[in-house]
Amino acid sequence: MSDRTRIIVKHMLQAIAHIHEDTQHGAYMTFATDRQLRQLVERNLEIISEASRRLPDTCKQAHPQIPWRQIADIGNVLRHEYDQIDETELRLVVERDLEPLEKALKAIEQSLNSDDTPRG
Repeated sequence: MSDRTRIIVKHMLQAIAHIHEDTQHGAYMTFATDRQLRQLVERNLEIISEASRRLPDTCKQAHPQIPWRQIADIGNVLRHEYDQIDETELRLVVERDLEPLEKALKAIEQSLNSDDTPRG
């Protein structure tokens, strides 16, 4: 795989790490009252969304349990339907959806790194 794919995966993992850091200790429960926190999470979800669109199909096909289309679509919702974002839904994304995505991305990263292993 290309270096570009590695960079995409790195950006997605960094965005997930930022969300985890920003929402540690259940801070995401304050989305309704903490504008800055909500905007931090939304921006990182936009990064994840956009980067997922650039991830090669072969990487996505290796992890069919991940809702890649929904990941790509959430960026559109955040950008174009920003006034309809439900704090509860945003919280659920943080609580429920990031961990499986992070595991899949780490597996992709590991696969990309093993592709570089010299063969003898």
